[in-house]
Amino acid sequence: LKQIIFEKTFRMSTACNKDYSQGEIMNLIHRDSGRVWSFVWELNTVIETPFEMITAAYFLWTNLGWSSFTGVFLYAILWFVNKYKSKLHRKTWGVIDRKRDKRMQQTAEAFHNAKMLKLYGWEQPFQASVTKLYEEENEMQRVQDNMNRVVNFIPGFVNTLLPLIVF
Repeated sequence: LKQIIFEKTFRMSTACNKDYSQGEIMNLIHRDSGRVWSFVWELNTVIETPFEMITAAYFLWTNLGWSSFTGVFLYAILWFVNKYKSKLHRKTWGVIDRKRDKRMQQTAEAFHNAKMLKLYGWEQPFQASVTKLYEEENEMQRVQDNMNRVVNFIPGFVNTLLPLIVF
């Protein structure tokens, strides 16, 4: 998929390519095509999971009786927590993506105008600008990582708590 998009950008005329900067095209090639591939790869999990959950709940109910619904209830709560996590994840990744696009656009501009930057001695201000954008992007990434740590703790906690409650 990455190769197809990359070859397509080479075949596009300059008139078609004027709406997108090179940074946006590079992000499309590296980031968005990876997301498409991840979705295709994980599609079977989306289809199989409801059947597996129903089957597991039935077998638990036949073996444990009503106490098995405690586990089903906990996993239902966990589903809502995961939904909230996905919402936050999309929101923060949108901010990270916009910051990355802006940084890539400035970096591509610097490469295209390298002679001009050297001639007028603008290397340091331009480098400071790109570095500032990189630091902002990394700060958002740290926020994203901290949120993931907190929210990923919950499923592990539920998996530890479930046997204690049911048995």
